[in-house]
Amino acid sequence: MKTDNPINRTWRKMQAIGGVLVLVTAAVLLQVCSAVQYYFSRDGIRNEVRQRAVSEMKVKNLEILQMVTRVETSVANMQWELEKSMAHPDSVYPVLRRIMATSPDLVGCAIAFQPEYFPDKGHWYEPYMFRGGDSLVDKQIGSATHNYFEMPWYTDGLASDHGLWTEPYIDSSGSEGIVCTYTIPLCDTSGRKVALFGADVTLDWLSDLFEQKEAVITYLFSHAGRMIVCPDSSMAMRFTLDEASSAYNDTTSKRINRNILEGRQGDAEVEYQGEKYQLFYSPVGGSTGWSMCLVFPEKEIYRGLHHVSRMLMFTMLIGLLFLGFIMWRTLRGMRKLSEVSAEKERIGSELKIARNIQMGMLPKTFPPYPDCDEVTIYGSLVPAKEVGGDLYDFNVNNGRLLFCVGDVSGKGVPASLMMAVTRSLFRTVSYQTDKPDEIMRRMNDAMSEMNENSLFVTFFIGSLDFKTGDFSYSNAGHCPPILIGPKTTVLEMDANIPLGIMSGWDYTRQETHVDSDTIIFNYTDGLTEAQNIDHGQYGEERMLAELEKMGSATPRTLIDHMSEVIHNFEAGTEQSDDLTMLAIKFNKHQ
Repeated sequence: MKTDNPINRTWRKMQAIGGVLVLVTAAVLLQVCSAVQYYFSRDGIRNEVRQRAVSEMKVKNLEILQMVTRVETSVANMQWELEKSMAHPDSVYPVLRRIMATSPDLVGCAIAFQPEYFPDKGHWYEPYMFRGGDSLVDKQIGSATHNYFEMPWYTDGLASDHGLWTEPYIDSSGSEGIVCTYTIPLCDTSGRKVALFGADVTLDWLSDLFEQKEAVITYLFSHAGRMIVCPDSSMAMRFTLDEASSAYNDTTSKRINRNILEGRQGDAEVEYQGEKYQLFYSPVGGSTGWSMCLVFPEKEIYRGLHHVSRMLMFTMLIGLLFLGFIMWRTLRGMRKLSEVSAEKERIGSELKIARNIQMGMLPKTFPPYPDCDEVTIYGSLVPAKEVGGDLYDFNVNNGRLLFCVGDVSGKGVPASLMMAVTRSLFRTVSYQTDKPDEIMRRMNDAMSEMNENSLFVTFFIGSLDFKTGDFSYSNAGHCPPILIGPKTTVLEMDANIPLGIMSGWDYTRQETHVDSDTIIFNYTDGLTEAQNIDHGQYGEERMLAELEKMGSATPRTLIDHMSEVIHNFEAGTEQSDDLTMLAIKFNKHQ
């Protein structure tokens, strides 16, 4: 029989103390690890929210900037015609009607003349054209009750040497919604400012763009601080930023309000009724002077983290109990508890959203004109990155097909923004004239003036007459199209600079004839400069040889075949550049 001697008792006590120390140490270490994990997880989530806010603000700014650019470009392109039409008081109405017909963004436009400019029209003369249902309605709205001479939009606009966006307002006489007006002064032949042109744009679509969600609250403020979009729609256009936050007269609120009104970008943490919020703000809309603000409630930001923390604490408790059990059996067999950290998904949707917006701007329904038998059209654009700088577009007007293919220099978001501006300019100008060289000249002048990032666009514009098969075109440094028929030929090209480099360039127009069953194949250099695994380029020679085999193909078959050829050529490598192809087959004469 063994006795329980002092040495054994001491050893058991040391084991018990050692077991307790191990458990306590494990508990402390687990708590420390949990706290560290919580801290870094919280910091990571905060960074993800910041990236998401920046992404959403970029996307929304792009939407607003597209509308602003379209309106400003449309007005700038018509300024010379407006000034030319002011010789007679009634001659401005046809011009206003053309502006409304070619500018779907506008709900109305007007010209406010200086007092007694037309003596027979009286002291006030403001011709106004607006959309009345499905038709355009014109009237003269200047009067003693509508004394526009004393209105800020008139005095400020006439005093400026460039276009100005007015403060948004509720249109009680027209669309019954929120409207903003873009104004530009008009001069007579002597250069004297004699009138102010105003283009009205409805802002109701902003409610859909700034959709309110539980996890993020969005605001849009005018340059004067008036709330254009807010969670409570009844407060829109009724309160300013300072009025809405007057109850919180603290230093942080004043600083945030001042930064927003001054068009700065930043973020801050604020507390309201015991709840904390992450706030991000940034200017949007280019020359409008607007600012947007995204507010993220912290309880929504960290809801998932808190849930994971509770689950982790429960797991830790179970682990300590298990550790106590194995410590009862042996200290030497103790194993470390493995900690399970919640796997987080990072938000990577900003470029995906921008790509969807960009691709949505391009024609994607083929055939685009089911009732038009004269041509068969098919196009394809495959960006190399999330967003790209290639584009193509087309429209049918007065028995002619106008189309374009372009490639913006550079990559990423700047190139995609330039692509959007280029496509909008082509749409606007091509509805005003069908001459490729004139379209090219106007686009180049407009893009050169606003090209602060020194980007340029290689561009090709073609105009095909359905009746005669006459084909006129103008090229701005782009790849020459290929005519595929009985014989495959490369169109001859004059040397012209790309768009956006220098204003005032005189682009040339070239002409040829296209026979029936001929395909006009357009592409960007992403086709000929595609690289294989040995860094060899596909090249023009291979392209022409492949196209000669496809003489009787349809545009869709041709492009699908070339896409497969390039895919096989690039096998094992990453696509190096955007790949754009547009094929137009002239079927028959009218």
